[in-house]
Amino acid sequence: MSDVLDPFDADVELYLSQAADGAVLSRLNAALNADPALRERFVTFSRLHAHLGEIGRKTAAGEVGTARLLAVRVPHPPLPLPQPVVRGRRWWSTVAAAAALIAIGLAVLSLAIVGLRTQALVPTVASSSGAVQVWRNGRELAVAGGLRLRAGDRIEVPLGASLALSLIGGRCDLAGGSSAVVEAADELHRRVVLERGAMTADLAGRELFAVRTAAATVSLADAAAAIDVGPLRTAVRVTRGSLELRPADGATRRLGAGEEWVQPQQAEVAAR
Repeated sequence: MSDVLDPFDADVELYLSQAADGAVLSRLNAALNADPALRERFVTFSRLHAHLGEIGRKTAAGEVGTARLLAVRVPHPPLPLPQPVVRGRRWWSTVAAAAALIAIGLAVLSLAIVGLRTQALVPTVASSSGAVQVWRNGRELAVAGGLRLRAGDRIEVPLGASLALSLIGGRCDLAGGSSAVVEAADELHRRVVLERGAMTADLAGRELFAVRTAAATVSLADAAAAIDVGPLRTAVRVTRGSLELRPADGATRRLGAGEEWVQPQQAEVAAR
């Protein structure tokens, strides 16, 4: 499947992720006013976006797992029996049609509160300096604030450069000399595979973020840590809170503030 979005779909994605500028809004308004099919398409995208946002909200709140939300089918109440048409009261149909249009409008407007929650579940470029590169399907992307990274994106941060990624409730920073890949942790979340270099991550709240290396997978929430992957060793140091560390060849353990874990040997990061 091609990763290149249709121009209209790309504008809708920017709008739903609160990254649309004046030019995007102008194009969207013109397209929606001119083409009824695009209006239906926009409403479909908006409803899906709102549904994913609700999944993200409930998952982050710990109310229910993402897999369960996606798997459970919500039963619909049976449709009422058709009522006889009473002549002289056609204004009721007008009121019903108006109510339906208002409901659709409110659903679209509510995306700013509910639906956009899904956009923060992936790492997003906050800032960069130097010749940072992001590659997607063999194509280099322009690195700028607001770029949402997808599973499979490769990040190259040369010496002297740096990259900051925003996460839910925090951020992570890649230092110069780092190479990383974004991969899917589940249906909504993404994690970073640090192949080489140094990264710091600092998160507040309950949202979980994971960093995978050849030596271990580090999972943290409401904590801060520094991860360094070098040619001779991999080191994880906790600077705030506590995190879960799952070595590639050992039992899972927890590290608290001030503790450090060092693996003297590094193997190639395997695809998972």
